[in-house]
Amino acid sequence: MDQVTTGIAAIVIFLVITIGIFVICRELVCWYWKINKSIELQQEIAQSLKEIAATLKAQRQT
Repeated sequence: MDQVTTGIAAIVIFLVITIGIFVICRELVCWYWKINKSIELQQEIAQSLKEIAATLKAQRQT
């Protein structure tokens, strides 16, 4: 039973370390390629387009 517990603990530690490395690498890649900034700008553009569409719709109704 002790070997099973040790094996499970090793697997859990391996998974935690692997996930941590993945998250860190993902953030570095997103930062390097400016993906986060691109998404933020696209969201701002989408919001602006919604506001423009609402303004045009209001003008057509009057």
